[in-house]
Amino acid sequence: MERLTKKRENVSEAQLIDYLRPALKAANGAMVVNTSAGLSLGAKVLDWDDLLKPKEFKKLYGPYVNSKAVLNVITSALGREIAADKITLRTADPGPNKTQLTKGKGTPLWMRLFYAFLPAPDKGAKKIFDVGFSPQWGNQTGIFVSGGKIETLPPALADPAFRPSSCASAAPKRRSGR
Repeated sequence: MERLTKKRENVSEAQLIDYLRPALKAANGAMVVNTSAGLSLGAKVLDWDDLLKPKEFKKLYGPYVNSKAVLNVITSALGREIAADKITLRTADPGPNKTQLTKGKGTPLWMRLFYAFLPAPDKGAKKIFDVGFSPQWGNQTGIFVSGGKIETLPPALADPAFRPSSCASAAPKRRSGR
């Protein structure tokens, strides 16, 4: 990981999985669980350039939601790509929790007002753990679990032709302007 991050500050999930793939494959049944957000289901389109350089900042509903939507799309597609290696990839929504993020200035005021009523982070951590280890999900890969059920990506985001490996190789070119 250190060798990989020295080359580039930003490492995508697809690049990290590719880097770790031999070790994950050797584990024979590895599980990777990403953390997303249920709000990501509200994303209507993915503007990759806006993720790299947001045109405007919208508290919670801007780059944060879009980046989680991208994570859901990448997890879905990459899950299909690596299934043959017996690597399971899932994304979990821990729900809102009492964290520095939900208390921060990037969170809308209405949500910060409810901060005292949010559950402790261990509740969200349990949801993430359950997505990885509960027999309820069987051997399903590439799924996004929110509120105890598998969520379907919005049709505009669920592109069966999308390949994370092409996204990972193109990202450095987009960042450097090549």
